[in-house]
Amino acid sequence: MNKVLSAAVGLSFLFTACNFEEDAKPGITGHIVNTDLEWVYLYGGDDLLDSAKLDSTQTFQFNPELTEPGYYVLAAGDGFLATYLEPKSSLEFTAEGENFSSTASFTGKTAPAQAYLNEKKELRDSLGLLGREIYLLEPSQILEKLDQAEATMNTRLEKAVKASKDLNEGFKKVEMAEIDFMLATILLDYPRYHKYFAGKEDLELPEGFNARIENLDLNQAHMVENGAFQAFLRKRLNQKLDEAATLDSTITEADVVNIKMEAAEEMASAPEVREFITYEIIREQLMYYGPTDVEPYVQPFLETAKHEKRKTEIQELQTKWAALSPGSPAGKFVFENPEGEPVPLSKFSGKYVYIDVWATWCGPCKREIPSLEVLQEEFKGEDVVFLSVSVDDGRKEWKDFLTENELGGVQVYAPRAWQSDLATYYNIKAIPRFLLIDPEGKIVSATATRPSNPETKEQLEALLEKKG
Repeated sequence: MNKVLSAAVGLSFLFTACNFEEDAKPGITGHIVNTDLEWVYLYGGDDLLDSAKLDSTQTFQFNPELTEPGYYVLAAGDGFLATYLEPKSSLEFTAEGENFSSTASFTGKTAPAQAYLNEKKELRDSLGLLGREIYLLEPSQILEKLDQAEATMNTRLEKAVKASKDLNEGFKKVEMAEIDFMLATILLDYPRYHKYFAGKEDLELPEGFNARIENLDLNQAHMVENGAFQAFLRKRLNQKLDEAATLDSTITEADVVNIKMEAAEEMASAPEVREFITYEIIREQLMYYGPTDVEPYVQPFLETAKHEKRKTEIQELQTKWAALSPGSPAGKFVFENPEGEPVPLSKFSGKYVYIDVWATWCGPCKREIPSLEVLQEEFKGEDVVFLSVSVDDGRKEWKDFLTENELGGVQVYAPRAWQSDLATYYNIKAIPRFLLIDPEGKIVSATATRPSNPETKEQLEALLEKKG
């Protein structure tokens, strides 16, 4: 199951407040009518725990081993259903159609709690917490809106808890914390989204506006696997980075990781939370930007981290980047020019090739074009080619942009865009991305500096001088 689904429903943590017999076997029985679905899958976080085929009556059953209460996901086709299970308890539901979560009804010990989980999105929608409208409110209005939403959601949660028989106290604890972090995340997003949706350049926030954010206790180890908690931590890190950039205009891309690591130390002291934040910083950097700036933090993390799956993910990302180290083969790729003719990378053999991977919808990409054109002019006649590779979804948008903006240089299109051979080979998950290839077809840098960075010109001058 993908991570987006896990984050959306805030799953895969287990409570540790109570102990139960090891042989307790809870059950989930489901009956889905009017559907062509054949198989249903049970997930715990990202782990596939079991699968079951609907029988002739369109019924299935799971009996997972369970010693502690926890959250799970039932998935089939395009539908999924967040479930909460406790040892020695059973959950039964009936539903209709392939998107069965919207029609599910429940019976069993935890049925009211289960109904609450299934209704959370609709509840947030009815409270006006989803969509652009909430970000159009003025600062005082959104504070009032969030206070009202908190009261309503807590009341609804309390009702579900009271209606459930002997429900584990951990359920209420986690769900209340999720409400806190979900509302705080909306507040984190508010300044940026309000300016965007309301068309404002400046926004003055009243004193105490961020109190909901600043008063949160982040040392909640039991929340580490909760999607709302994780989303808040990520956005809080970015807020800290924005604050640092506001105070110091000289901050560069190389400073980002250090700033975030310092922020992590300030945000939380609980080892489990600190480990997750550190993992997120390292994972994001390795996923999108490469190992250069994060390298000093990787090995200490691997030596101390307790979460084996996160360690494995970081190690796998390291392995991917190791194949892109300087001197490694640059790969063999064939692009298309605006006329649809093939343009192999090997065509530029004998010259340095500075590759700009971009798209017409990418604002940061387009902001680099003037600097790229300056470099093209400064190195005109030299043994360096400036190759702009579009990963637009369609050729028409790309070709129209080239014509309207009279772009020079070597302009090519990568067939299959994000799934292109180039994007796959170079682990390209975000753009703009810049690559530098030497005359022998070897990698100089898989994460080259941007055209607007003075170091790019300096590096090209040094390489050309050395080539002679």
